[in-house]
Amino acid sequence: MSAIQVEHSGSTSSPEQPASGLDEVFPLAFSAFEQVTLADDSPAFPMTFFFRLEVSGIVDLQAAHESLREAISRHPLFGCVARWKRGVACWERTPVANWPKVQVRSVGDRLWDDGGEFIDLTRECGFRLWVQQEDSSAILTYQFHHSCCDGLGAMQFLKELAAAYARRTAASTVLDPPPSTNVQRLSTRHLPLNRRQVVSPRPLSERLKRFARIVVQHFRQKPVPLHRAAETDRPDPGYPVTLAHEFDRSASRGLREYARRHNASINDVLLRDLMIVAAEWNERHPDRVSGRDFRVVMPVSLRAPGDEATPATNLIGYTFLTRSPKNIDDPEGLLASLSRDTESSKQNKLGWMFLDVVARLQRLRLLGIARRLAGKSCQGTIVHSHMGNIASKFYSSFQQTDDGVRFGNLTVREMRCTPPVRNLTWAALSTFTNRGQLTINLRTHSLAFSPEASEEFLKLFATQIEKTAGSSRS
Repeated sequence: MSAIQVEHSGSTSSPEQPASGLDEVFPLAFSAFEQVTLADDSPAFPMTFFFRLEVSGIVDLQAAHESLREAISRHPLFGCVARWKRGVACWERTPVANWPKVQVRSVGDRLWDDGGEFIDLTRECGFRLWVQQEDSSAILTYQFHHSCCDGLGAMQFLKELAAAYARRTAASTVLDPPPSTNVQRLSTRHLPLNRRQVVSPRPLSERLKRFARIVVQHFRQKPVPLHRAAETDRPDPGYPVTLAHEFDRSASRGLREYARRHNASINDVLLRDLMIVAAEWNERHPDRVSGRDFRVVMPVSLRAPGDEATPATNLIGYTFLTRSPKNIDDPEGLLASLSRDTESSKQNKLGWMFLDVVARLQRLRLLGIARRLAGKSCQGTIVHSHMGNIASKFYSSFQQTDDGVRFGNLTVREMRCTPPVRNLTWAALSTFTNRGQLTINLRTHSLAFSPEASEEFLKLFATQIEKTAGSSRS
């Protein structure tokens, strides 16, 4: 079935007025983080990520289209393209007619066209939505360019999009009015010190020394990629392939108990088990690659009180957790050290430190050199994003039934999502809990993982987690 883009000129049940103050904010310069994601974007390694919902019910396409327009009017980066002004990448608003539209496909069809997954931000807004309807169920796939937002920003947008749809398709639905958004906050999204009125107690000379130490240490370490387990590049199926494993309540409860007994978080335990599995994977699949240490790239949310009024954007940094094979041979010690590092990341705001390093490299005109150096080697063995309790972030506004979460005339049965995969960082994982059950989502790159290898890696990780959870009950 060829692509159908749904457009309607009928009236909507709520106004689609653009957020006030847009002319004062746009064109809006890319933040340093957004410039990195834009520069690192390519057809071979698109800087995009997906959310995929399996729902029961028949999608009302007109309501979906109207809801999408309403949501974009409140979160303007999804209605923008990238333009270069005096050598600086800027967000520039596009006419409403050029905003993303609902695209309809048949189940099993390719989603993207010949251009593939890659979104050229100079030609297209950084969001896509596909609806695949089959009888009384459907698959909703949402694609986000990482320059537009991070995972929590995407969930903020999807929550409002779902609420707008619910208001149009279920007369009995009682929902709170949309939260107010302040588009002016986009202008200060990259200024944590100004925005939070925090003054660094460290003198400039000490901060510069720390900056240099972090940069040197990052490039001195030699993380190893996951060893390839694919003979050839598998063909592009035309849609994101995300594998999932959901643990039962007993295993999920056992994992929480194990974390509590070791004075660690669920995320700490998952990070430890992931490093163990990465090392085991490389032993099972010998490969001639450089690097020795294992590094998990961990996205860190930088949101603070008041940021719920900020339209969807990137409020994210990264923490790089690197360990030697010797460290991994001591699981208890490994967990303790990871717990210390993740706690230090929170207390010392290391996520902001990552952004500060990127911004300083940009100001010193060294960002391009750093990117070229980084592009020649593995920057992370694997990406892991733990999203916590997904019900509190996405489902909290909607009715939860035995069949799933209901918004309007649709019921969500399953959700999948993963961060982008990069060159030599061949796999990305997201983990979250819902109704007390832990779920793993995995996405791999076709250059390194066959479908069978992806299943094998997911099974290894799930088995390790089951082992950890079981030890708390013994």
